[in-house]
Amino acid sequence: MAEGETPGRRRGGIQAHRHCTSCHTPISLKNDPPICGEEACLAFFEQRIRSQKQFRLWGTVIIVLFLVITIGPMIGLV
Repeated sequence: MAEGETPGRRRGGIQAHRHCTSCHTPISLKNDPPICGEEACLAFFEQRIRSQKQFRLWGTVIIVLFLVITIGPMIGLV
């Protein structure tokens, strides 16, 4: 062990993993979706996905409205 290293921090000392997006417990890299499997974590993940979809939808609607209002009169849409 090199000087200044701790036993768990050596290269290769920690198994490759990622964390549950809800409760942050270590999970396998192969888990898709990235949750541990608890019901609460699954509900949280599904709610977050719904929120992201809704945000994308409203963001697109706002951008289209902005373009119609600003560029529409120039090209004869409004």
